[in-house]
Amino acid sequence: MHFKSLNKLIKYKDVHFDINKDGEKFRFMKGYVYRRDKIPIQVSLEGTHYEMGLQYGVLLNNEIRKMAHSLYKVIEYYSNEIKIPKNLVYIYFNYKINKLSKNMPERFRQEMKGISDGSGIDISAIYAISLFDDLLHVMGCSSILALSDDSNIVHGWNEDLYFGMETGMKQVIIKCNPTGYNSFVYVAFPGFIGVSGGYSDKGLGYSHHSRFANSVDYKGYPQNCISRMALEECSSLKEVIDFYRNKTVVVADAHTWSDRNSLTGCIIETAPNAKEPVKVIEMSGKVLWHINKYMNSDYIKNNESKYVGDVNFNNSRQEVFNYSISDNNKTLALDDVISLLRIEKGPNGENYNLSDITRGICNMDTQHMIIFDPKGEGIYIARNYYLASKSTVYFIPANFDIPPYVYMESEKIDPVIEDIAIIKESILTKSEQIKKLKQLTVKYPDRGYIYFMIGQVSLDSGDLAGWAEYTDKAFKLPSSCDIQEVTLEKAKVEFYKKNIEEAAKILSTVRFDCLRSFKSRAELLYIYKMYYELINDRAASDGYRDDFQKLVSDIKTQNKIVKGLKFIKN
Repeated sequence: MHFKSLNKLIKYKDVHFDINKDGEKFRFMKGYVYRRDKIPIQVSLEGTHYEMGLQYGVLLNNEIRKMAHSLYKVIEYYSNEIKIPKNLVYIYFNYKINKLSKNMPERFRQEMKGISDGSGIDISAIYAISLFDDLLHVMGCSSILALSDDSNIVHGWNEDLYFGMETGMKQVIIKCNPTGYNSFVYVAFPGFIGVSGGYSDKGLGYSHHSRFANSVDYKGYPQNCISRMALEECSSLKEVIDFYRNKTVVVADAHTWSDRNSLTGCIIETAPNAKEPVKVIEMSGKVLWHINKYMNSDYIKNNESKYVGDVNFNNSRQEVFNYSISDNNKTLALDDVISLLRIEKGPNGENYNLSDITRGICNMDTQHMIIFDPKGEGIYIARNYYLASKSTVYFIPANFDIPPYVYMESEKIDPVIEDIAIIKESILTKSEQIKKLKQLTVKYPDRGYIYFMIGQVSLDSGDLAGWAEYTDKAFKLPSSCDIQEVTLEKAKVEFYKKNIEEAAKILSTVRFDCLRSFKSRAELLYIYKMYYELINDRAASDGYRDDFQKLVSDIKTQNKIVKGLKFIKN
């Protein structure tokens, strides 16, 4: 049978299997699926890994095709961003996927073959769905482990992903009952066989966190593959820790684990090329939380990319957790964990989502919130295209035959944030983003953050006039929690316009310690270096150069920041 094309890259062939309908349940072999209104699709799989894959492919045929199409739309977006022909990007992407897949266990290969056979989709697309996170590394998540007054452990997780308007609301809930291994439940995109968040029948819970590091070892296991292996093979937290210490992962990452039986948990951090590739942070109090920053001091010093990790979203979430959980010896109930995962505001009441620098625990990238039931009877889930943890929370019983129910109602989202989220989470060109953001300035004429966003997107697209114009407008309006960053950007505009003294005057109002991102602090020091160089104060210029080099220790990051400021000096 010949393959057809879903698009230029994804091949499929028409296949037919008899699916039995039993009310709202659809059965194939030992597997079945429920499609219920407002609830993620629930699919149960049972048998050998190949048999589970076949059931998966047959029962979720259309959903897997749509997911594959969405994935390659994201790849096409990135090819346009980096200005490399998409066919070359596809070749590189497939090369990396093939490289990543070489160390997958044979049973997982058989499962993906089953998905391909059952859905008719070429197996290369199935591999791509399951391994894209190891390659793109686009997740930013928040986890909480907490002991409750009723002697249970609560494990909550916000999964943050980009392009929510394209990929959000596609996740399904999958129950796997593999022959000869532990049973487990996980939430994932259709066709994805790795686990980024799930729990097993042995009482183990797991949630994943990307790391912003350059540590890679292609001889290791893909990150979401090793977590699934541990769920299938381990019966206690101690076994999980020993399992990781005897394995190597491909990319630097962190894995949050809880053990319902021993009422404890830990964070397992990995850095494949480090002298000690695995570090364990154990739960010493009654609460342990985690974001996308290394916690081990050696890893922070030697493996973390501060430029990427800080400039995006980590410091603010760390600040929120430190403020909200000031006492880690205080117990938290299920509702307390939900409340924490819904936080948007910082300690001073600022909405951290009205920013390109800060972000709330619940933010525009949050596509779902999951809390594993402390008694092992199911999961609590809220989902949306953005700010998902503020959505209605449903309880999904472990027995899928029992209908889910509403556990907690949704919280209201600020209309400004919702309108911005729809733009930020869509796959749009720079010009499309600018057009839609300018439309928002008519609806919200006094929101400085929107003008600042237009300036930043204009700068990214090479429109320096647009950058200068909209930065000026943002500077004159309230800018929520980015006031110092906007002020620094205004100084850069004046520098670019050759208004050197005005630039210096504005720079004098910027406080190094008040800048929220590592990148902004580094830029401030280097701009001062350039300013004093222009007015022939060599000693002051050299002093700021030295301060810049102390802050930015690696040459690669230094060059990146200097290159990014070159245009304001020319």
